Amino acid sequence: MALIDKLIFSSKNLSVDGQLDISKSLLLSIYDIASEPIKKNLKDYILTIKSIDVKEKHDYLIFELLLIIREFRKINQKIIEELSDYFKQFADSRKFSSIFYVLNDQIDYLIEEKDYLELKPISKKIKVLIENYEKSERLSIF
Repeated sequence: MALIDKLIFSSKNLSVDGQLDISKSLLLSIYDIASEPIKKNLKDYILTIKSIDVKEKHDYLIFELLLIIREFRKINQKIIEELSDYFKQFADSRKFSSIFYVLNDQIDYLIEEKDYLELKPISKKIKVLIENYEKSERLSIF
């Protein structure tokens, strides 16, 4: 457990973006195979990360949805509103991001596997954005 404590301690010195990256790429993988005391330490640390402070809003949303998928958190109205607001900004826009696919997959998983039906309206918005992009002339195939 001392090694995990050192890893957590070192992670705290990283930027919020770095903390999210190490949590997604390493700590959650360790969590999957860890003993209960180590799981508790990892979960306690991960839940203290102020993900709202990341540079990019989509990184925050992806991380928060990941925590919900992993059952570290429950879905709440705040995250639903933030997702809705995030996609609203693209409704009449010519902007598109591959991040839409990631968020779409996470939201679909939460709807289908965790029965979070309150995400269906957001899922529809994302699918329309993706469909519009895929039908547009902007789509380049390499």
